[in-house]
Formats: sequence, structure tokens, C-alpha cells
Amino acid sequence: EIEQAGGGEVSCIRLKNPKSGDDLALAPRHVVLTAGAGNGDLRRRASLSESVMQRRPLHMVMLRGALPSLNGHCVDGASTRVTITTASDSSGQAVWQVGGRIAEDGVDLEPRQLVGHARKEIQAVLPGIELGEVQWSTYRIDRAESAAAGRRPEDVSIIQDGNVITAWPTKLALVPKLAESIVSLLGEPGATAEDYLHGVEPWPRPEVALPPWETTQQWFDDV
Repeated sequence: EIEQAGGGEVSCIRLKNPKSGDDLALAPRHVVLTAGAGNGDLRRRASLSESVMQRRPLHMVMLRGALPSLNGHCVDGASTRVTITTASDSSGQAVWQVGGRIAEDGVDLEPRQLVGHARKEIQAVLPGIELGEVQWSTYRIDRAESAAAGRRPEDVSIIQDGNVITAWPTKLALVPKLAESIVSLLGEPGATAEDYLHGVEPWPRPEVALPPWETTQQWFDDV
């Protein structure tokens, strides 16, 4: 529960331990919201406007199998034609996430249609890559960022309302810049980390969500 003192000031955040039922009241000097799309709901709970955030949909493509590790963009004119980032799944297989213009074009396509389109695009920009033994899948997700009339903001976004800072990196490459900007706004801490954490150690920590390649149920062997 978020208690608001008016003018955007958050006076108290009350938490309940889901395991023990214990209560904890935090009296923050600053509240920093960096929950992506979740910032909208958090701002609403703090009686702040949600209209400062926009969502833009994507339909991402995934490949898994015998793939090289590759992280990069293929820029075609003024737009990013293909973006590829590499991760590993729980079995150690390489997984490519494919975005860029492919993910934007894919919003209006069904999964098999998008996979067929992505195969053609990847083969066009990476003709030396063998795609015969990989599996394909897709997932839909929204980009969350500060409102910019439906266009992508040019830089990181930070909005201050009283002692609440709401922030979006706009894109992952700008996360370090966003972190530095937020730290510069916070000033010197009022106590040591040990002081802040006193009484919080036994509380459960949130679990990290599984990535989409571990949760998707539909993989295509051939397209």
C-alpha cells in the first residue's frame, strides 16, 4: 500500500510478508519506479497520472538450436532492419531473439506468417547462416516508455513528482545512462546500507521471471 502526502509526495509504503504475515512500513526519502509497463499501475497507486506512459506493441521472433553467438543490428537506411541478441536456454542451446523492423511488421501477422517473413529477412542479411536445423517461435510484448505521441522517445525518460521518480530507459543500451542520471538526482544517502536493510533480511526476495523461450508452448521445426 502506498500512502501519499499530496503533491506527488509518498510518505509511506506498507508491505506485508506473504510467508509470515509480518508488516513493514517504509518511510522513503525517494521512490524510484523502474518497472517498465508496471510503472503505470504503480503511479496509479501513488495517485499519479498514468498518461505519462505509452505502450507500443512488438511481435518478437525466437530461434533456438545450433546458432553462433551474435549480438548486433542490421541498419537499412534510417531504420533497424534486424536486431539479434543471443542467450542460452536451460538446456544450453543458443537462442536468438530477433527484433527491429521484423518485430514491428509482425504486429499484424500470425506466428507462422511472421516466422516465414523473419527467415527470409535473416537469410537476406546473414546469407552465410544455416537455418535448416533450428526451431522457431514468437511472442508478443509491449514496449513501455514515456509518452511521445506514439513515437519512440529520443533519450532516457525521467519524470519527477514530489519525491517520486518514474523512469524508462527507452532502450536497453541506455540503461547505464539512466542509472547514472537517477543516482545524480538522489544525492548522498542518509544512512549506510546496513541501516537501511535492518529488519528486512528475513523477508522473501521476488523470484526472477522465466524468459519467454522457457515458457512458450509453440515451436515450429520448419517454415
